[in-house]
Amino acid sequence: MHILIIGLGVSGRAVRVFCEKRGDKISLYDDALASDQICLDGIEIAVKSPGIPFSHPFVETVKRKGIPIISEIDLALKHLKGKTVFAITGSNGKTTTTLFAAHLLNTAGKKAVAAGNVGIPLISQVDADAEYFVVELSSFQLESIELGPLFDGGVLLNLTPNHLDRHETFDAYVHAKLRLRSCLKPGAPFYVSPDVAKQFSLFDVETISPLSYRDNRFYPHDLENVAAAYAFTGVNESVLKKALATFEKPPHRIEFVRRFNEITFINDSKATSVDAVVKAVEAIPTPLVLIAGGVDKGGAYETWLPIFHGKVKKILVLGEAAERMERALSCEIEVERVVDLEEGVRKAVLFAKKGETVLLSPGCSSYDHFKNYEHRGNRFKEMVCALKESS
Repeated sequence: MHILIIGLGVSGRAVRVFCEKRGDKISLYDDALASDQICLDGIEIAVKSPGIPFSHPFVETVKRKGIPIISEIDLALKHLKGKTVFAITGSNGKTTTTLFAAHLLNTAGKKAVAAGNVGIPLISQVDADAEYFVVELSSFQLESIELGPLFDGGVLLNLTPNHLDRHETFDAYVHAKLRLRSCLKPGAPFYVSPDVAKQFSLFDVETISPLSYRDNRFYPHDLENVAAAYAFTGVNESVLKKALATFEKPPHRIEFVRRFNEITFINDSKATSVDAVVKAVEAIPTPLVLIAGGVDKGGAYETWLPIFHGKVKKILVLGEAAERMERALSCEIEVERVVDLEEGVRKAVLFAKKGETVLLSPGCSSYDHFKNYEHRGNRFKEMVCALKESS
């Protein structure tokens, strides 16, 4: 088969490896490639990376040529017939829920893998020794997926404005997320939070029940994610308790870094939406200095004001979103622009007092200064761990 791969990000590269192993003929397109015009003659199918919108000029050209365009998820699912595949989406908490669900199934003695938007392309796992596949799906992936009976269960955790730089309106973003409902097999359960069910008038769905559990490693929103995984995996309570005791939360999510000069430093680099920052601020009990900013995704920063009141003492803003953040927040909170994360850390150390917290929770994408949120979070941790007592 002659396959065109559009986009050589994480998923595109995984598709390339998969197709090469199977002996397919491959053509490649990526904006970063300095290549001649690609000949589309003879191409039977195109696999588009989620980061490339359908409005991209090259994608439009492929569509006009009549070449079917599918996603990496679609391609993977064609090779997972007979396996149980669960899908998880939402604005926040997707990765933690996906990883915990797979951990929960493994704890119960069932072979499971987590894949998708967790950073492990599903196509790279189709040959894994597993019977259950728990897949995190972003709005970009969901808007690209072919509708049909694909998944054995689905979870929609929450819906708050996000990725408006891509989707343009919240309604369009919600529409992309709700495509999951149309991708479930007949009779497959669809779990949503009670708030989502009420807000978007979703009927004939299972709502996620609150989970009563005490563990100082978990914040309230973590328990919402755990409750979602517990709901659709169907394990018993003893397995849940064992899984909770052995689960390691993924990094960059309200992650303790260090105490320095009696100031606590928290890395929440994964917080790339307005609502994710709210969750972090609400979870931290102490007054705090917030480092925020990056690539503006169109969020409404002024909605932070009532939550931040009396708790966030100062906000250090950086990147493309700095001007909008300053305009939205400086009426009530001290806001200072910094040129980069290093200056933000340096000034936060000087401003924060003993017993307070310095929180990196950007509310934005990282692509103006960093490769991704992991790169940003790791640099923050390096800077904090390099602080000396004389600072």
